[in-house]
Amino acid sequence: MYRYITFSGVVDVRMMEIWKSKVPLKVQIFLWMAWHDRIQTAQQLRKRNWNGSKVSKYCGKEETVDRLLFQCPIAMVTWCWVRDNLGWSKSPTSIKTFQENCLGTAGGSRNNMLWWIIASVGWALQKTRNDLVFSNVIVKSPKQVVYKSLGFLKQWTKLSKEDWSRMEGVLLKLKEGLSSWSNASNEGLFFLFLLCELWCLYRSYRSRSLLLVVLCYFLGGGVRRCLWRV
Repeated sequence: MYRYITFSGVVDVRMMEIWKSKVPLKVQIFLWMAWHDRIQTAQQLRKRNWNGSKVSKYCGKEETVDRLLFQCPIAMVTWCWVRDNLGWSKSPTSIKTFQENCLGTAGGSRNNMLWWIIASVGWALQKTRNDLVFSNVIVKSPKQVVYKSLGFLKQWTKLSKEDWSRMEGVLLKLKEGLSSWSNASNEGLFFLFLLCELWCLYRSYRSRSLLLVVLCYFLGGGVRRCLWRV
């Protein structure tokens, strides 16, 4: 009888990895909500009788957790940056593929590092998305998300003394990969991202005024200045 009373149930080892990851508590909660499809995306809000638009401002398609974190253009560019510089065979395209192809067996020795990485990228995408939705802060380049991710990684290295050297090594690789982006690839990437953004703004009725502002800016000679900054 005592054994049944004290039994805490089946332990989800994967979720225990989230709570043990070396990131702030609010980011751990964010990861847990993402894994259980509880982030307040348009899809989830409409299940609660929300009357707003169901499309993502990032890409003009239905906003889901997987689209927000992996499948929208800005997320795809960010994960390609991670993949190329850390030697991954492929970029994750959903929570399921990240869990199967990247994390592997629950409790693996390198899983702490992977949770650290997805936490920084996911948190940067979420905050950038919130700035766009609530404050109409337009993302001018995918590098904005990349720099945010690097900033979070640098802050969170202080939370782990055991894996500090490994985290510093990963951080150095990502920094080197960012600085080695060539001007040619930047221009192509920038114009591709710009087209995605303009299409997204056009699809959203509430963002028509933002579309006019962006067009006026770039037609006024802002393209050359932005390309040099990137």
